[in-house]
Amino acid sequence: MDRIVFIRCDANERIGRGHLTRCLVLADELRESGYKITFLRKDKSFFMQDVIIKSKYKVEHIDEDYNIIELAKKNLPIMFIADIPEDIPYSIMRYLKQQEIVTVSIDSTQAYSRHCDLCFFPQHAKVQSSLYRGNVHVGIEYTLIRPDFFKDNNSISVLETEKQSILVMMGGTDPKNLTYDVTSTILKLTTQDENIIVLLPKGHTDYEKVKSLSSRVTLCSDVENMPALLKKVKLSIVHFGTSVYEMLISAIPSILICSTQDDIDSAKWFEKKGYATVLKLEEISSIDKYIFPSEFIPPRLKKANIIKTIQDYLVAQPNNKVSERNEKTL
Repeated sequence: MDRIVFIRCDANERIGRGHLTRCLVLADELRESGYKITFLRKDKSFFMQDVIIKSKYKVEHIDEDYNIIELAKKNLPIMFIADIPEDIPYSIMRYLKQQEIVTVSIDSTQAYSRHCDLCFFPQHAKVQSSLYRGNVHVGIEYTLIRPDFFKDNNSISVLETEKQSILVMMGGTDPKNLTYDVTSTILKLTTQDENIIVLLPKGHTDYEKVKSLSSRVTLCSDVENMPALLKKVKLSIVHFGTSVYEMLISAIPSILICSTQDDIDSAKWFEKKGYATVLKLEEISSIDKYIFPSEFIPPRLKKANIIKTIQDYLVAQPNNKVSERNEKTL
C-alpha cells in the first residue's frame, strides 16, 4: 500500500515562500525514502504552484482546514506534516490521532503543535517541552536547507578577491516593501567600486524604482542557482527568515533586519554566536558596513536529521495502524 504523506503548507505574498521552500526539501527526502507526497494548500493565490507541479507532487486545494478530515478518509495517509503560521482546530488533530496518523509540526508554537507526535524547532527557539505531548526536537541539525548548498560541484568557482558584492534580500516576496529603502541606504554607505546584488520579484511594486537606483545595483529575480550567486557575495543584508541559514552555509556574515519581536528574539541567537548583527526596521538608516562580525567562523551545517528522526519514530510504533500499513515496506 502507498505510504501517503500529507504536507499542509502555504506560500503567498503575505507570508512569503520560506515555509513551502523548506517543505519541498522535506518532501524530496521523503520521496527518496519511498513516501508518496500530497501538498494541502489553503491559500488562493496559487503562489509557487508551478514549483510544486514541476516537482511532480500532487496538490489538493482546500477551502478550510476541516477538509483535511475528508481527504484523510479518502486517501488514508500515514503521516500529516504541518508548516503553517496559523493554528489548526483541535478537532482535526484529535481525528488524526484517533486514526493513528503520525502528526509532525515544523517550527510552530501554535496550539496544534502541542498535540503532534513530533515537533521540530531551530536551535534559537524558546520551547517549553513540558507543554508538548509528543517528542520535541530542537537544534540546528533540524534546519531544512536546500541540498544545492551541500553540493560544491553545483557552484561556480570564484576567487576570494572577486567576492566583492553586497547582497540585499528582504524575503522572497518582500511583503513589507523594505528593499528600496535598504538598497538606497547601502548605496550611500558604500564606495563606488562596491556592487550590490538585490533579489526582488519582477512583479514587486518597487521593482522599477530599485532598478533605476544605480548602475552599481544588479537586480535579480528567480535565481536558479543561489549557491553560485552567493559565491560572489562578501556581506549580506537579509530579512530574518530561512535565508539566514543559506548565508551561514555559504560563509557570509549578515545584517538581519527584523520586523517583529519574535524575529528579534530568534535573531539574537545568531548575533550572540557572531554570525550576524540584528537591526530593527526603524534602525535601517543606521546600517554601516563596519558593523558586520569581524571574526566570522560559520558552523558546519549538515543535511537535516528530520527524515531519520521520523523513520526512527515510525519503526518504534509496533502496535499502531502505521506499522501495520508499513510492515512490508519499512
